[in-house]
Amino acid sequence: MRLFKLAIICILVVIISEGEVSQAISIQDILVDQIKKAVINEGAEKAFIKYNKDIDKKINTSLKAIGITPPEFTKCVPVYNMSGVFVGAGQVYSAKKETLNKVQALLQVDGDVANVFRFRIFVPTTTKEPDLLIKKAYRTPDINVSAVIDVNL
Repeated sequence: MRLFKLAIICILVVIISEGEVSQAISIQDILVDQIKKAVINEGAEKAFIKYNKDIDKKINTSLKAIGITPPEFTKCVPVYNMSGVFVGAGQVYSAKKETLNKVQALLQVDGDVANVFRFRIFVPTTTKEPDLLIKKAYRTPDINVSAVIDVNL
């Protein structure tokens, strides 16, 4: 669990700490410290929920920095595995804000092909309740996944 918290801190530090101007760096340094404290004191899931808008904004800013226009309506949501355990986060988008607002989480389904190729399926859902995620998982229509917030250990 401690390694997982450290990994989440590393992800969030990388996402938030890349500043384009010196003034933004000082503001981001404060945010990085807040995120670290939140992960340690509240856990990775609560820290993500608390700072998901900052993470979403950083993803969109990163796209703009390389000349790609991000989708108009985006947000970051938690990712849960088939056991209902928080395993990270993802950015989702839709052409309609009303549709985007319905998405509460992504369900991650892992698999492989002949033990050679691994894959992850991310299913946008309208709930983040572990029991409902597994028992009644279905894809929310018109929602796309644009980024996965993850660490490779």
